[in-house]
Amino acid sequence: MSTYNYVGIPQSTFYDTLHPIPTERSLSCSSASTSESHWEDDESMKRSPKKGVSTFISKLFSIVNDAHNQHLIAWNNTGTSFFIYNATRFSQDVLPIHFKHSNYSSFVRQLNMYGFHKINKSPRGQRGSNEYEVWEFSHKNFQRDNSSLLEDIKRKTMDSELLRRENGDVHASLATMQQYQANLLRQLKTLQESYSNLLQNMEEMKKTQDQQQATIRKLLDYAIQTSSSN
Repeated sequence: MSTYNYVGIPQSTFYDTLHPIPTERSLSCSSASTSESHWEDDESMKRSPKKGVSTFISKLFSIVNDAHNQHLIAWNNTGTSFFIYNATRFSQDVLPIHFKHSNYSSFVRQLNMYGFHKINKSPRGQRGSNEYEVWEFSHKNFQRDNSSLLEDIKRKTMDSELLRRENGDVHASLATMQQYQANLLRQLKTLQESYSNLLQNMEEMKKTQDQQQATIRKLLDYAIQTSSSN
């Protein structure tokens, strides 16, 4: 029987990046595509979840029960919560086997989406370091010896008020963008008018210069004729 140590976890959007869990724990990460039926023969997986359980929760239950992960993630003594001891190693060695990426913050956020509660167990001087910080997470329906409760763990849905606020934010952002666009168009129109005025002024200056040059030539011709007649 596997020995369960203390381990913990953090948060992020993880559901869309899940992929099939490897089926042979004796295999390396590169062989994680083995048939899932092999998990049923693993001593640590005899409490495997039933149908109706979300993919994320099913994989999480498998990860915590896996004896190979006990140095990084494990149940508490009563099997009512679990700990992660080294977030950096957990992200590098465990997450890539079961999910499409190793984003620890995203993993923790997904836990939060399913209603898990975080309990900080790290000493005050060690907080802020993923390598030493210990995280404990619990959910009333996530228990080592009662996998039948797993199907009651549901992902949170946004309430109507949150949706209303988010829609309001979207409309406000859209209005701001439209106002910004209108300001840019006004500025562009002003620049175009200024450019047109500049071209017109340059044309008028050229005409004036041509007229002045013509007048100077006439004066020079008159002066030459006058001096010749004398």
